Amino acid sequence: MAVKKLAPPPYHLISKVKDDRASEALDALCVVYPGSLSAKQLMRRVDPSWQTNRVISFASLCNQFIKINQVLKVKGWQAERTDGTPDANYWLSPIGG
Repeated sequence: MAVKKLAPPPYHLISKVKDDRASEALDALCVVYPGSLSAKQLMRRVDPSWQTNRVISFASLCNQFIKINQVLKVKGWQAERTDGTPDANYWLSPIGG
């Protein structure tokens, strides 16, 4: 049985994301690809003060997720998550892969 080779993570798309925090989140997801990060890990990475106001930090992460996917989807990638809660896990995957 042949093992499908993973595409390299899309580091080259980080500069296309026009939001500093969203690009930080994408960089973090690229580093762990093909693994995943929890929402808390991503919030900690992009917003050092995330524990001060977790609701605003999580809402910001949701908006960053949208910005990341706007860039990724036109290049054959997507950022996915288990659900839309602060307990979600986030990861990258090639579309159709």
